[in-house]
Amino acid sequence: MGNKQQISKQELPNSKKEKVQDFYEINEKDLSSGYQGKVIITKHKFLGSDRALKIIHKNEVLDQDCLRKTIKVLHNLDHPNIIKLFEIFEDDQNIFLIMELCTGGELFERLRDQDKFTENESRGIFKQIMQAIHHCHTHGLCHRDLKPEYILFLDKTLNSPIKLIGFDASVFFNDEQYKTLSGKTQLTKKIGTAFYIAPEVLDQNYNEICDIWSAGVILYILLTGCPPFNGTTEQEILTAVKTGNIKLDTPEFNGISNDCKDLISKMLTKPNHRLNAEQVLKHPWLI
Repeated sequence: MGNKQQISKQELPNSKKEKVQDFYEINEKDLSSGYQGKVIITKHKFLGSDRALKIIHKNEVLDQDCLRKTIKVLHNLDHPNIIKLFEIFEDDQNIFLIMELCTGGELFERLRDQDKFTENESRGIFKQIMQAIHHCHTHGLCHRDLKPEYILFLDKTLNSPIKLIGFDASVFFNDEQYKTLSGKTQLTKKIGTAFYIAPEVLDQNYNEICDIWSAGVILYILLTGCPPFNGTTEQEILTAVKTGNIKLDTPEFNGISNDCKDLISKMLTKPNHRLNAEQVLKHPWLI
């Protein structure tokens, strides 16, 4: 277990000194009990807006740098396809993050329920994912753990907007500590989820383009209902990822357009041949 660290108020951007209970409807039980990172639904007392409230107990924080960074990321990013952090409150015991309320569930859950999406449905979802990634990369942020569990639907409608979450593993790749002598970005921390991790992350020499690989895996799953790199154990999955061989001529791709298959092939390839986020959004399949 890591050492628990106390978060000081000055470390959190724009945190409010007022009591969160003065502005939002909260059951006192929710403030004193529950697990770390508990999320409840609340309502603004004066505006009537429904929000998600994430409660973080300060004495349970194991990595304050990670928490501070995640809050900074959410506070600075403003995009229709990225979860919105509206307000930050804190007292001596807790940090309260007032966030956008998403009621449509995870992309993972929709995949589980309906197996796969049509090409047109996949295009609509995937374009929003890429718009969020492009916004992150434009602002010097690499997500590093893209997966369907971190993509939420705003509501339960078929055409609901998506919201990207899960920034705990993200990194500002333009920081000097990640630059080589030639000025190139070099990230080395092995981080991510087996099905979606890029092979160069396993080699611990990568940049923000690793997100493009993960997005390509998600697109593949949207269309087929199964991951391109599979195995019965995590090690088998990672071995398949490092091999990097994908097949787009299988029965699962019958009826899928050549443009779509071309895009996947240009995302699930070596980093020096891989499209960047802007190029993906300009690909014929998404125009």
